Amino acid sequence: MISPRHLVNWIVVVCYIQYMFTPVGLFNIPILDSIIPQVDDFLILVLFFLIAVSRIMRGNYSIPRNHFNWFVTLLIILYLVSSFINQVPLTAVLLSFKSYFIYVIFFYCITQLHYSSGQIRRLLRLVFFCFIAQLPIIAIQFLVAISNGTLSDDTGFGTFPGANNLSYSVIFPLLFVTYSYFVQGQKKYKWYFWLLALVLVLPVGEYAIAFYAFCLFLLFAKTFIKSKKAFMRTVFVASTMLLCISIFSAFKGSKSSTNRSLLTTINPLFLYSWLSQTQNQVHSGSQRNLYFPLTYFNLEKYSKSPWIGFGPGMYASNTAFRLMPEPNNLVYDAFHQIKLGMDPDVDSEIIPIWGEFGYVGIIVFIGFLAYSFLFFYNEHKKTQDLQQKAFTFVSTAGTLFLLVGFYVNHMWEIQTIFGTLMIFYGLSSLRRTELRKQSPTTTEPLTNV
Repeated sequence: MISPRHLVNWIVVVCYIQYMFTPVGLFNIPILDSIIPQVDDFLILVLFFLIAVSRIMRGNYSIPRNHFNWFVTLLIILYLVSSFINQVPLTAVLLSFKSYFIYVIFFYCITQLHYSSGQIRRLLRLVFFCFIAQLPIIAIQFLVAISNGTLSDDTGFGTFPGANNLSYSVIFPLLFVTYSYFVQGQKKYKWYFWLLALVLVLPVGEYAIAFYAFCLFLLFAKTFIKSKKAFMRTVFVASTMLLCISIFSAFKGSKSSTNRSLLTTINPLFLYSWLSQTQNQVHSGSQRNLYFPLTYFNLEKYSKSPWIGFGPGMYASNTAFRLMPEPNNLVYDAFHQIKLGMDPDVDSEIIPIWGEFGYVGIIVFIGFLAYSFLFFYNEHKKTQDLQQKAFTFVSTAGTLFLLVGFYVNHMWEIQTIFGTLMIFYGLSSLRRTELRKQSPTTTEPLTNV
């Protein structure tokens, strides 16, 4: 019999190595390029099947209750309605459902595993290892790029689809160890903190670093005045990280083929230029500011209804980028990017959700994230369990990260980003269930993470 626990471990490992075999990864092996990225999807479906069969054999036909249910139900209804009215091809419907929902299914599977506190810790260590293992890979990528003269902003992505995605994904386990080490005083997480911090800063995903700095400030804001020790420790950590980032940025900028320092967006003058000019010059398909009014125009003029959009997989999503259906040219080649040899991709989750599911889709997605933020925030305030405190902190911050980050990337559709957060969502749900079984009416026990 296949162990669901082992399947979860395999899914986690495959999720973080699949991009090694793509044309932009460490290796370019055509057969593996077409197979490896699908393995984690297949394993999740096998895990889902095993859990569903197990529940049915126990006579349990109910859907597990959690805060996802209303969102999933509403979006599935929207999927069906939009697909039917827009007559979306079945292939696009299925691929788009996988793109948006495969790690939501993984979340449901995790919540049914009945993990103990010890098993949760082992899964966490596996997640930590998958990210820490990126460090030697990043080092090799940097050395190769320097020797070839191809160093650029996106050098140092490990086994991920890009440097930004690596920084975005590692922020969740890094927030966990930050909270466990600095707030709860669990010294066993000290080296995890420094190693995961390196994984965050070396790819220099600027949005992820800025968001982490924001979380660090909020985390210690209450103790700045009251505790001199906490203040000094925070200053040391922040200063060390800033110094490392600055030195590395300067070095990489001097060696980069693009002649651009990695953290130039910290410069207020450059930031103003980036927002007001660069993002409005059509030199790449990822100029987001142009696509918001364009999406509104396209929905009003070309869609059957701006409330339900063009349908799943039809407009600016990862699925649409692969299939290139006719409505997709309204955004991906609106400025003749393809003819000019420019990248037609759109690095924003809001645009595909708005374009494919209309105003209803935007309301459902943002409503779900807002509700999730309040749900985990209230859970964090109520719980006394150390492990659950850390999980709910990550889930609260991670939900805010998705909500704000929808502007800068496909936060939902990129599995390494959304999948990592789903792991923490799932473990938080597992721990909550375990605590209720242990102490349904009394105060929750304090346990080490």
